[in-house]
Amino acid sequence: MKKILVLLLMLILGIISYAKADDVLGTWLIKENGKIVEIYKNKDGEYTGKIKEDNFIFLKQANDLSYDKERNSLAYFTLKFPEDKFSWYVWINIEKDENLFIKGTGNTEVGKYVRELHLIRQK
Repeated sequence: MKKILVLLLMLILGIISYAKADDVLGTWLIKENGKIVEIYKNKDGEYTGKIKEDNFIFLKQANDLSYDKERNSLAYFTLKFPEDKFSWYVWINIEKDENLFIKGTGNTEVGKYVRELHLIRQK
């Protein structure tokens, strides 16, 4: 009986502490370039990200959103910063420390490139 209660409690705590798709919403610092960005849902209910400094939209939901509970990730988005020559096709992983890891690829005439960004939640 005691073992069952312990297992049940662990299961409940696991469900409560597990990240959800909306955990990407909020204000973030991009570790690689120092930009402060905000990820929010637009009027159509799609995830969108903008650079706070100039309101440049750098992240757009690419299609119907897919949330993978096992990988704890949201896919897919289009990412493009003002200085980029092309856009990136990315997904967002919600890390255990509640920060975000963005990874994806971009294609050009000369090949395929990989981009990785680490976003740290701002209070």
